[in-house]
Amino acid sequence: MIDSRPRSWAWPVALTLSLALAACSVPVSQTRPPVDRAAEPHGQPYSAATEPAPLSPDAGVPRVPASPWQRLREGFVMPGCDYEPAILREASRFTRSADRFASNWRDAMPFLLLVLDDIERRKLPTEFALLPYVESRYRPLVPATSRSPAGVWQLMPGTATSRGLVVDRTLDERLDIVASTRVALDLLERYDREFGDWRLATMAYNAGEYRIKAQLAATPGRLLSADALARLKLSPITHQHLARLLALACIIREPDRFRVSLPTVEADDVLDELALSAPIDLRLAAALSGLSPERLRRLNAARDPASPSAVLRDRILLPKTRLAGFETGLQEIPVTQRAYWKSLRVEHPIALMDLASRMHVPTTALVAANRLSDAADLRPGQVVLVPAERSETAAGGVPEFHLIRSGDTLSTIALRYGLRLGQLLRWNAIGRDSTLRIGTRLRIRAPGY
Repeated sequence: MIDSRPRSWAWPVALTLSLALAACSVPVSQTRPPVDRAAEPHGQPYSAATEPAPLSPDAGVPRVPASPWQRLREGFVMPGCDYEPAILREASRFTRSADRFASNWRDAMPFLLLVLDDIERRKLPTEFALLPYVESRYRPLVPATSRSPAGVWQLMPGTATSRGLVVDRTLDERLDIVASTRVALDLLERYDREFGDWRLATMAYNAGEYRIKAQLAATPGRLLSADALARLKLSPITHQHLARLLALACIIREPDRFRVSLPTVEADDVLDELALSAPIDLRLAAALSGLSPERLRRLNAARDPASPSAVLRDRILLPKTRLAGFETGLQEIPVTQRAYWKSLRVEHPIALMDLASRMHVPTTALVAANRLSDAADLRPGQVVLVPAERSETAAGGVPEFHLIRSGDTLSTIALRYGLRLGQLLRWNAIGRDSTLRIGTRLRIRAPGY
């Protein structure tokens, strides 16, 4: 997203991009009846043979929400797909690898469900739920610099802070899917109401509302044909931004035509927020919930955004199926010992209860954190999670470097820390084909950020 400050310049519109807007050649009214979700099925019970069981037998059997793809189609306001060359070109780029396209949406599913719920509650066009995919593939991207956009909605720092989000080195709420979605949809809702056209609202989100206002000042009427929309003197990037959203809507409307399969909802895709009574180390939270640290980090990316770990302080976002197990395990960890944990490699045989005594922590805490028996005997080389002093943990500060290990690649390192590959290359002055040497360091935070 581009910051919404007024600018005096305008770009010529490329003729080829005007074709991308032909799919909307009929002006679309924003006055539409609300979607009746009460009449929709709320999903079928999971089968134990095909889906993972809840961690707690008391949690009940989770239910799958209605298909997000059908909900999207029912909420689309675009009149249809005419398959003009520019839209087909963008659709072809998205679906060049059908497997990758499906995988991207599989990763995006938990966030898509949250965004779609809020859009339906506000009775907005569901095309807006595709914007985070256009912006970031629904990834909570950390900013390249202190002035860069961030998060799934790619909010600029000025836009975010002016609407109440915290943006600093220890907390960047643009990476918080709940908080950032509220701000982004507030903007889109205002643009939609102000311009009376969801397409103009989308363009305002990319180019800034003042540029749209300047272009509309000499344009009679509130609803524009595709030709009139294409003649607006905005950056080709802004016109392409809308064309890409139209292409995504076309793919989702008719996936068979584009030879792609859209993923189904799984149990862990439905998220819920839990208030925390005390700060908790992300590694400990991951162990208690049964999620990988990388997965939990993606869901809770706002705290210590440049760090691979974090201390979650007031709330945590988890799959609903994991809440009961997390809360049960959390009760075994003393409140004063939740904030900082580390991995410890056992050097000599030792009983778990003896290790707990040495670490000054209840045995039940180590049992919960490591999913072991209280009578377990630890073997040399075994790695366990134990309490740590703040100075021993990465969460105590914001690390600048990643230590190269066997199996690391530039792509996997970028994915682990939520970075773009280009950022990693630029910060380290290396190329895509550079050799990574085990034991050397790679910068994972922008200099000066």
